[in-house]
Amino acid sequence: MMRVHGGRVYEYAEAHDAAWSEIADFSANINPLGPPPAVLRAVTGSLGQIRHYPDARHQAVKRVLSQRFGVEPERIVCGNGATEALALLLEALRPQRLMVLTPAFQGYEATARHLHIPVLKVPLWQDGGVAFSQLTLVQSLQCGDAVIVNNPHNPTGYAFTARELAELAEVLQERGVHLIVDESFMDFLPDQERWSVLPLTRKIASLSVLRSATKMYAIPGLRFGFAVCAADLAAQIERVRDGWSVNQLAQVAAVAAYQGVGFDEQTWTWLKEETSWLYTTWGRHSLIELQPPHANFFLVQIKQGGLARKLLRHLEQQRVYLRGMAGFELLDDTFLRVAIQTRGQNERLWRAVEGFVAATAQAKE
Repeated sequence: MMRVHGGRVYEYAEAHDAAWSEIADFSANINPLGPPPAVLRAVTGSLGQIRHYPDARHQAVKRVLSQRFGVEPERIVCGNGATEALALLLEALRPQRLMVLTPAFQGYEATARHLHIPVLKVPLWQDGGVAFSQLTLVQSLQCGDAVIVNNPHNPTGYAFTARELAELAEVLQERGVHLIVDESFMDFLPDQERWSVLPLTRKIASLSVLRSATKMYAIPGLRFGFAVCAADLAAQIERVRDGWSVNQLAQVAAVAAYQGVGFDEQTWTWLKEETSWLYTTWGRHSLIELQPPHANFFLVQIKQGGLARKLLRHLEQQRVYLRGMAGFELLDDTFLRVAIQTRGQNERLWRAVEGFVAATAQAKE
């Protein structure tokens, strides 16, 4: 079975016969500062609403999203996480094929396969790094296809500029190809005007953007995501979808999250500090290659053969979980993806990693 997500804390806890709170989870890229206090207050204050069906039109949250992102409510499609928003888009578009740049979040392929949409894979990762060729990508496509790109990219942490993706969107539109940009981690970037193509959805009808509240605002247990697309495509989706899939507490949480600004600024400050710290630790070890992160996670390769596998097992014995990359296209079991946590948690993990790598390497000498 394809393991689409990390963050399976209940499974991890069961494996150790432990409480889920005893698990140190670095496998899911969730903001460790959240949920924001305003979100918790909104959810607890709305518990009485669960005796009613949720608003299937998602009006309140669409109004807030419209104000926050400067897009018309009729171009917003809400979902039970960005994964459902993607499924709704693909079901409406029904592309001939879906092109996925690999390595990629495995949910893209799983969603396409579920909808019986053939998947075309094009390598984004070559020779130990990201090598994006617009020409190679475009030459592989034909009218009626769709492409999905996530930005910042999971699992590599790479970020495309808005200019790069805008140029790609315009070329693909001329070819009759729809571009979906998954910006689920975009909220972690303070200078989003440099990276996000969400504003371009107004003028490029064949461009859709996905966003997620799950990661930034730490509500995976509620789940909320949305798509911004052309108004006619959104209307087509809303006519046939199950509007009740987005529960009332998730809608309330999203309203509170996207109305705030202080939490975002706090997150940007934390992430800048922790990213700098990463370069002084993971980034300076002779056996570890750190890919430059642009979001709240990072990709590393442990160069000594078999060491990454042993490290994962060693950490799991201590109830610490990272995400192994063996199941990702073009990566192998020498790669690990690590969620960035608070400084204390990050230091705890680094001490364990550094100590194990040093001891194992010394034992081989």
